[in-house]
Amino acid sequence: MKKPFVGLRPFRKGENGLFFGRDRDIAILQNLIRAVPVLVVYAPSGTGKSSLLNAGVLPAIEQDPFLLPVVVDDPRADVTASVSALLVSTGWHDAKTGDGGLAATLQRHFTETDRRLILVLDQFEERLKDEDSLDELYIEIARLANTRSEAATVVISVREDYLAGLERLMRRVSGLLDASFRVPALSKDALSDAVYGPLKAVATEVGIEAGLVGQVLTDLEREARLGDSADGRIEAGYFQIVWSHLWDKDADLPDHRLTSSTYQREGGAAGILESFVSSTLSRLLPFELEVLSAVIRYLVLPTGAKVSMTIDDLLGLLRRDDFTKQAVDILPLDDRWTIRKILDSLFSRLTRTETPLFRRVLRGQREEYELVHDLLGPILLQWRTVRESEEDATARKVVQRVVSEYTGLAKDAYASVSNRGLLTDPKANREGHGVKEALTAYIRDLAAVETAADAELAAGQMRAGFGQLAWIRRHLWVGPEVPAEMGRVIQPAIGRAYVQLKSVALGHPSRDVQRATQRQAYEFQAFNTYFEDLGPWITESQSNRARSAWMYSLAYATGLAFAVGGMFIAYRLLRLVWHVPDIEYLKLTLGTASCGMALMYLINFYPNKVAVWETVRDALWPTSALPDSVPSYGGERSSRLRYLQYSALLTWWPILFAAYQAICFSIAVVFDRFGWSATAGFNLAAVLAAFGVAVAYVWASDG
Repeated sequence: MKKPFVGLRPFRKGENGLFFGRDRDIAILQNLIRAVPVLVVYAPSGTGKSSLLNAGVLPAIEQDPFLLPVVVDDPRADVTASVSALLVSTGWHDAKTGDGGLAATLQRHFTETDRRLILVLDQFEERLKDEDSLDELYIEIARLANTRSEAATVVISVREDYLAGLERLMRRVSGLLDASFRVPALSKDALSDAVYGPLKAVATEVGIEAGLVGQVLTDLEREARLGDSADGRIEAGYFQIVWSHLWDKDADLPDHRLTSSTYQREGGAAGILESFVSSTLSRLLPFELEVLSAVIRYLVLPTGAKVSMTIDDLLGLLRRDDFTKQAVDILPLDDRWTIRKILDSLFSRLTRTETPLFRRVLRGQREEYELVHDLLGPILLQWRTVRESEEDATARKVVQRVVSEYTGLAKDAYASVSNRGLLTDPKANREGHGVKEALTAYIRDLAAVETAADAELAAGQMRAGFGQLAWIRRHLWVGPEVPAEMGRVIQPAIGRAYVQLKSVALGHPSRDVQRATQRQAYEFQAFNTYFEDLGPWITESQSNRARSAWMYSLAYATGLAFAVGGMFIAYRLLRLVWHVPDIEYLKLTLGTASCGMALMYLINFYPNKVAVWETVRDALWPTSALPDSVPSYGGERSSRLRYLQYSALLTWWPILFAAYQAICFSIAVVFDRFGWSATAGFNLAAVLAAFGVAVAYVWASDG
């Protein structure tokens, strides 16, 4: 059976057989359209002005051969081009070559065809968002109005709260609102017709239990009076929601009757509306839900009453403690531009005709947002309480599943999961390189994501990376903390992956991709939290700190001794082959540079469990940058690799400082040639060269 109730969406053209209760309004609008060149039709959101035009007025107008209705409901479409294309589709070809603008084209059309064009500009409030593009359209509308042309009537359908946005057109067309029409609320009799009429039209075998229509009307009227509607005006959209819901529940049952028992079981009008709100919110993105949850406390009082706020008001009021713990970890709360962008998207969706939980209210220059009805306040307050841990709970379930799956693998069976994209070299995984490779692949896949399916495939790499980390933790770690050398490999990869994930989650043009990646952000954060709970990444445990202090001191002193020694050995070697200029305070400069370079190297390779000679080696040579190199951990380094590393250290140690001094003395020679101070040139080059060495070293060590 065809469903007779359309729910909250507007009636469409062709659904006039389901449209009842507006006969008087249709007759009034037909008369106005024939009498005036410009007609403004307005009403509060959800009253049904688009339905009245689409399913009531336009079908009636089409019956008149001297009237030609044309609807332009896309706010991005150029009106003149759209009208010309539609006129061409009717067989009138002069629109292709006509000039002089919209008014002139319509006048020629009327002269040649004797048909008056009824141009309906629906959802005009969306055009008002870009006022600069409206000047040309306003000029053409004013020409039609001020000449009292019979060629056309322009019907502007706009929400009541946007009437002030027509001020620029009012200046061109005097008395613009004198012939306007405000769509009234439906009376009880009209609402009854809106139930029985569609049923009789399409589903004569479906009945309604006696008294149910009156019960629904009474409940909705009571809820309206408890809210902000002093006259008890029943929202037509909410009325449609109730009957659409009851139809879905009862129409296909054997007795084909919409019953009071179902109505009561669903919680009455309030319960059905609550289900509708939950369904509407389920279409929002996870980040939009987080922001909505935070702003509800300012838009709804504890009593459930609504409050009007602008987006700037909300941005000024929002605090970190308004958000859930996971939102604080995930959302860039300090980035007001990003939060504003989320708020704009949120209110744009929740003020649409099919999902009107909020409405815009223009008060002077202020564009405020408020709940459509106080009835929604308690529903949203309850929703806010219930949902706080929803995303986090879902993410934790994924973490538990992945961790359980990977840590349950036996060491010998590790290679059997290679088809999941894991790196199966135990040595590589021991040092975290397998995790890094998986997260790097995740970054690469995210950058190429086009669909939600692509995003889900990419998530497999992220889960594989964290799954490997869980497996390593189970089988290879010793002690409660992440080994320092592993931490140095893994941490940057995790950071880069998280940055890329949030970039896609907030900026991708597809909402489906944003939804998928925003859910991944909760999952990613839950993984991160899981491993943080095991202990710090790099810092030592309390029991090791006292013992480590003197070891770091000894390591630095030893490294400094090597650095100072290397500096002066290099100086002696240079003096053998090059007559370098005399530099004042040379020993002080070289000693200071040695201290700084040794300190920088030591900080960059700050290990958790210190082995003195490894610290010295790392302070002088970036061994982790060697091809196929793996930092030592657990004593399983190959003898060939060990030979390469120490050979590199012994070879490079004097060359490194000789190259450094050669740069410094070269600048000193240049200064001396120009008659400047050679010492000044040497000292300047010492600072710049030390900085260059530091940058090159950090780059080479993937820091």
